[in-house]
Amino acid sequence: MITRRGFRSVFFFVVILLLRAPAGFSADLPPESTAAATTPNTSSARLKPAPAAAQVNRANGQLPLYFEANQGQTDPEVRFLARGVGYTLFLTPTEAVMAFHGGRKEQAVVRMSPVGANALSRIVGGDELTGKANYLRSTGSQQRISAVPTHAAVKYVDVYPGVDLVYSGREGQLEYDFVLAPGADPNAIVLSFEGPDRLELNTRGDLLVHTTAGELRQVRPVIYQDIDGVRREVPGRYELKSPRHVAVRVGPYDPSRSLVIDPVLVYSTYLGGRDDEAAGGDVLLPEVGIHPGFGVAVDTAGNAYVTGTTRSLDFPTTAGADQSLGGNQDAFVTKLSPSGAVIYSTYLGGSCDALARAIAVDSTGNAYVTGRSVGCSFGDPSGVLVAKLSPTGAVLYFFVFGAALGDTSQGQAIAVDADGNAYVTGRTGSGFPTTLGAPCSGFGDLADGFVAKVNAAGNALVYSTYLCGTAFDSPNAIAVDSSANAYVAGGTESHDFPVVNALQGQHLAGPDDMTGFVAKLGPDGDLVYSTYLGGSAGGAVEAIALDAQQNVYVTGRTTASDFPTTPGVVQRQAGFPLCGGIICTDAFVTKINAAGSALVYSTYLAAEGHDVGLGIAVDASGNAYVVGNTASIYFPIKDAFQTEKSGTSNAFVVKLNPDATRLVYSSYLGGEGHDIGVSIAVDPEGNAYVAGYTNSPTFPTTPGAFQPQLGRGICDFFGTPCGDAFVTKIAAGGPGVVPAVSVSVTPLEVAPGGTLTATWAGITTPSSSDRLALVSLGTTSDESLEVWPTTGAGSGSIDLTLPDILLPGTYELRLLTDVNFLLTTLARSSPFNITRGSPRRPDPLPPVGGKGAR
Repeated sequence: MITRRGFRSVFFFVVILLLRAPAGFSADLPPESTAAATTPNTSSARLKPAPAAAQVNRANGQLPLYFEANQGQTDPEVRFLARGVGYTLFLTPTEAVMAFHGGRKEQAVVRMSPVGANALSRIVGGDELTGKANYLRSTGSQQRISAVPTHAAVKYVDVYPGVDLVYSGREGQLEYDFVLAPGADPNAIVLSFEGPDRLELNTRGDLLVHTTAGELRQVRPVIYQDIDGVRREVPGRYELKSPRHVAVRVGPYDPSRSLVIDPVLVYSTYLGGRDDEAAGGDVLLPEVGIHPGFGVAVDTAGNAYVTGTTRSLDFPTTAGADQSLGGNQDAFVTKLSPSGAVIYSTYLGGSCDALARAIAVDSTGNAYVTGRSVGCSFGDPSGVLVAKLSPTGAVLYFFVFGAALGDTSQGQAIAVDADGNAYVTGRTGSGFPTTLGAPCSGFGDLADGFVAKVNAAGNALVYSTYLCGTAFDSPNAIAVDSSANAYVAGGTESHDFPVVNALQGQHLAGPDDMTGFVAKLGPDGDLVYSTYLGGSAGGAVEAIALDAQQNVYVTGRTTASDFPTTPGVVQRQAGFPLCGGIICTDAFVTKINAAGSALVYSTYLAAEGHDVGLGIAVDASGNAYVVGNTASIYFPIKDAFQTEKSGTSNAFVVKLNPDATRLVYSSYLGGEGHDIGVSIAVDPEGNAYVAGYTNSPTFPTTPGAFQPQLGRGICDFFGTPCGDAFVTKIAAGGPGVVPAVSVSVTPLEVAPGGTLTATWAGITTPSSSDRLALVSLGTTSDESLEVWPTTGAGSGSIDLTLPDILLPGTYELRLLTDVNFLLTTLARSSPFNITRGSPRRPDPLPPVGGKGAR
């Protein structure tokens, strides 16, 4: 809590490797000592080993990080100490000592101190907690240390003139904040590090602290101000002053107001073992509908429920759960607390293969899973898997809809109503049980869609029906409203798919192409409305969500340049048409009114590569949250915690405002491999939970993450790393990360010949080659439509008059410079729309300084 005007600076340590304190560093009780907490809200005061991957201590990480006053339990130089997952922090009058421990032989101690700090600075505990820590030491005789005070924070007062340094814990994670009084100088802040091999700033602006035992990462400062209810970004960054010294640099800001550095990822963790966490190890191609089936749901308390498929014998499970892999692959279900600690984790399946695709949760914390069971011998059932787990992970029911060995039926999505009835949709390759009076009881082609409602006990069908297309139908998503209406969406090749009260009555794509569909079924399974949704080329809906007014939100993929969009949205036109000689796939987001009769809005989310929307959620205010996969270097971004794509492809996370006229935030999420965001959920506070697949060893994780490293198995002859599931929680405030260099524009909608105001900041070494370039979204920087020089200023604001011959479409402004005769992008603005224009498009300007990288 900021108690005076100034700025709050939050930095995270991400432990890339679990580390152990060196043997020569004695900062804890002897091994024979015992310690106990007198109240439930404090953890054991004795240092605990990091949990083994295959047997998790469920309590570890659920309790808040706190600071103990030193009353003899450690070295007398220490004033306060705190224990996190994988580290212990010791605070002395002059420095912070971080001892990292874990299951490796390597050891590391890092000492951090403010350079030139006030020698008379006081160190005081703040926000004393009710819990006390008790120690029992045995050294031939017993000595008790009783009622040790614990605090939520520790403050160094006036470490610099007008600057306090505050250590605190949030969601079990360590933070340290600089709080500045009005008039204090943030550029006085310089930190010294002792112990690491070297310091490095990566391309994202993160500080990497390299040690003999691994790498620590301090995330780049993220700064903004709230002024009259409007969020104003302020550039901030680290600067290496010497091999051991790091300065904090803050750009221009209003010194009479608070600056906030926002913690953007509440938690982010891998989840997996040494083998692959993807069904069958298939090649994953989201752009054609082949992707790992991960699902995430969240309850009202902020607990996240994740499901997927694993082939790992050492997938992390908890005591009392099913801890053995059935067959070659098995479903899994993991429940995480609001801080990211594992509450339960279990395999789900029998002695044969089981694959999970989706998960839902009811108001009491029961989890519902669907997917596919694969029989391993004659007599074993194969088909649609449906299961219900209790709040503690016990299986309440488990059954399979299907036939004998070889049935390819699969549940694709599941939802649950207030009475505990489960609604399942998917596709079937053989006869699926239908109920008497079903709207459609006849099987169509080699694969037909179905919708089934299962009663709360899991022992009877309320209704079950086919969707009655005569070609291939694939329902991919389902949602249910408070009146027991089910909303189903997916893709169909059927040109005779049943349409009722349709907003699009025809299949516009080719005879063998799939197109999207959305349907609403009443409480008895009858069609209320059913419509195609797509353009003249292939596509499908991959996910669906509902708001309280029964408006429908869908996302998916399309290769059509004429997918239906609406005026004023973020992006009306398709992305770049060709990707490596084939048609690019674009993501889309569409909102349909409650009657199913009209588009409220519809927009692309796309650039020059393959972009696919795979998951969607909506909050109480009507903001849509979308997750998917992108191979685009120029995917639209806004307030991103990761501004650049890494590796082959990354997940993306987007939040759209209620009318889709602007991005609230949009960010990449991934590392240097292949990352797919598959599912997203939102809690009542607006925190977003993302689940997906990654084989990136550099996927971003947070301090104290349940699993900070990739499983590191090898999955083929070529040495390709096996992938893991990932789970990431994004704070309700959104990413909000301010890049070291930034550029912004206003307004976000303008006519050709109109005026934009461009503002840029953060260029540390400005040059005469710096310029602002207008480009169509997704095109390379050397295809600029207009350029304006910045006159060598590191920051500034100018009015730009746009060419009057621009075509309608989506554009962005890029801040460019020349580096070794190559055009380099320093920063990108949010996308903005040109609303009308001339039929003639201007030719791109010739490249300046050579061809730039895309």
